[in-house]
Amino acid sequence: MKGAVLLLLSNALAFVICAKTMEGDDITSSSRFFLTKGQYSLTCNYKTVNALLPVTYAWYKNKQLLPDKKTKTILFNDPVPVDTNGKYTCTVTREGETVTSKAIDISVFPLTEIKTSGLLIAASNSVSRIGRSNTLSCNGEIFTPGMVYEWRVDNIVQTNQVSKTFQYTPKAPGDVEIKCKYSYEGQTSLEGKTIIKPTYIDDVSLLLHNNRVTDISPVEGSKVRIECVVSPSEISSTASFSWSVDSSPVKSESPRHYEFTAGKAGSPKTTITCQVDVKGTSKKTSLRVTPTETPLKGKVSFNFVLVMGAKGDISCTSNSYAEGATFTWRKDNVVIQGATGYLYHISKVSKSDEGSYTCTITVKGKTSPLSYPKQLTIVPDQIVCRFASDCKRVPHTDTTICDDGKCRCLEGYGVKNQQCSNGAVIMGSFVMVWSVLLTQNLL
Repeated sequence: MKGAVLLLLSNALAFVICAKTMEGDDITSSSRFFLTKGQYSLTCNYKTVNALLPVTYAWYKNKQLLPDKKTKTILFNDPVPVDTNGKYTCTVTREGETVTSKAIDISVFPLTEIKTSGLLIAASNSVSRIGRSNTLSCNGEIFTPGMVYEWRVDNIVQTNQVSKTFQYTPKAPGDVEIKCKYSYEGQTSLEGKTIIKPTYIDDVSLLLHNNRVTDISPVEGSKVRIECVVSPSEISSTASFSWSVDSSPVKSESPRHYEFTAGKAGSPKTTITCQVDVKGTSKKTSLRVTPTETPLKGKVSFNFVLVMGAKGDISCTSNSYAEGATFTWRKDNVVIQGATGYLYHISKVSKSDEGSYTCTITVKGKTSPLSYPKQLTIVPDQIVCRFASDCKRVPHTDTTICDDGKCRCLEGYGVKNQQCSNGAVIMGSFVMVWSVLLTQNLL
């Protein structure tokens, strides 16, 4: 018999407990806390394919049978005795076979414990963008329905916020102190607090030849140009950029770009930092520079899907890219004549483009090792799926795969508007479509 047991508290906190014979995920429960004042229940829910067959329930506390507890739900009435503390399990018997839940640990506290209950505030993001909502949660050791929460922002009570969670939207720069506490039956907890740092900036990144980098290895003596990018992009026009090398300020000809000449191979690493300031808020990011004698191996990448007859680009990226770099492309180990840029452009995708692609990068007369090969496979009648939360997503693409046997989008089978059992829907097919499937052989 395959089954599962669900322990459910009446305060709407649920715990799925799986028997050892259960197939699938095993979700364990955490300890839960009761107050002496209040009413609680534990529910033993047995999951079975055939719900019509009769089952019997038994309850245990600390492995000792509770002879008077024989129902699916057991109650703990007000006042809850302190000796209710313990580990509870339930069993379900059907057709002579018994399934046992894992234990749920119940602790009981008197009301006065609320006074010493410590609180923590969990924030969805301690650095919160100005104008964007941030969810905060007031978390304490004790929780029971009916608790009333008080929230303060810079010591100002938020009169319309009395629940466990609080939606806070910062409106201006400057650290904000947020506090919370809760009350129940005349008892009030200690305060919890956190600091929110409002900012106009979501992210700052450094790009080498349009690729985000945190470490680069330029060839000694090569000229390198780094770009500093801020998001959201709409604040870029009002942002100011400043650069430093190993914490010492440096000047740049363009605010968003920093150019330098790589030192000798084997010289100490240097750290380049870009700081962005917008309306009183700032954020910075850095990259490490390690000069080398020869360029690092490149990486071949391209779009997951290319349409027959359309244009397509394959790129070769390297953390050793520098001004004046040249590239050599190979398909099936044969040099592609005339392809010397980091992009290999296919003006019209066809079956003849199928093959294994590699690249090398040359900087100041020194050439990198051959990149790992990437296979371009052509499959006719490729179907593209819509997003679905339970679809498997192909890495680094905006394409989902539905492969339940009815419509295998990855392999190109299916009918327009057909819905897969996992919820994905085929958006449509093209009369003449060829897709590019990526595989990488690590040699």
